[in-house]
Amino acid sequence: MGLPIYHEAIGKFSEYLYLDREGRIVDKLRMTRGRDAIQATIVPLSETVAVAMLRHASGQAGNVLFSRTGDAGPTWSRPLPAPPSNQDSSLAAVALRSPGSGILIALNNLTLGRFRLSLMQTDPDLREP
Repeated sequence: MGLPIYHEAIGKFSEYLYLDREGRIVDKLRMTRGRDAIQATIVPLSETVAVAMLRHASGQAGNVLFSRTGDAGPTWSRPLPAPPSNQDSSLAAVALRSPGSGILIALNNLTLGRFRLSLMQTDPDLREP
């Protein structure tokens, strides 16, 4: 089982913990580098493909950061910004079961503040590895 965590001390980055059936940590892999991609929400799309949506934690208004894995988590693509806006806060997401439906995301779709929670659906192309 995988569990997304993040580090926020000297740098800010996301990591992925692998746990065995008893809940013991088996391995830990760094998902991101740099100082602005934390609080990953992992959306599994198949046994090996998943999308990570990350908080852009630069302290400035930013977009959701997206990263992908095609090997069940050992490697992740470099996080890239994509719409929608998400003002320096975490988000939640789930894959929709209907083929070609995309991902449902709950987030603060604002450029300033955190006072409006929005529910949005991504483009179905985000489901592709």
